[in-house]
Amino acid sequence: MLDRQRVKGFEDARAESDAHFQIMLSCLVWFPLTQRFEVPLGSTSLDIVVPRSQWVDKVVSSWNLSSIKVVEIRFPKGVVGDNFRAAYMKVEAAERLFANGQWKQTLAELYSGSEVLANAFGFAKPDQQFFATLISHPIKKEKFKLALDYFCDALHLGRHEPKEAAEAFSVFAKDARFALTMAHAVFEYITPDTA
Repeated sequence: MLDRQRVKGFEDARAESDAHFQIMLSCLVWFPLTQRFEVPLGSTSLDIVVPRSQWVDKVVSSWNLSSIKVVEIRFPKGVVGDNFRAAYMKVEAAERLFANGQWKQTLAELYSGSEVLANAFGFAKPDQQFFATLISHPIKKEKFKLALDYFCDALHLGRHEPKEAAEAFSVFAKDARFALTMAHAVFEYITPDTA
């Protein structure tokens, strides 16, 4: 049975990934010819994976053990060109860097993903002009190109520390997590609808 203490211990060990359980199965078999019960040789296990969204929504939240909110962003994987695929590969590489605790490198790799895409479209860097080409509605173009430009500018901190107070500058886990979450949302937004 799951109680509060077991769920809390499991939540600490889960480390924000999917929940994995293994159920060991064994049985006692009655053999009518010999009139005996026997335990078959070997046992079987059943592996169960509970997606983190289900675990957070259905288990952890009911025990009030976590304030985690799961945000579902549909990261594009469909039919897109090589340019977008190359950029997605950079985001996936950034996920691996994040998982290894390399916060500054996570930001740098995310910037690189935007840069790869901008270069493929003929722009030197992912700036307002680049993002404006991806958005068709004039009012959205005017507002979102600035937001996306500022986001990419923040990612640039993974490559270059600010000149003022550089000795006290560090990229932390929460910085990298924010950047990774936003990068997924940005790529979902800028990917053509045909994907």
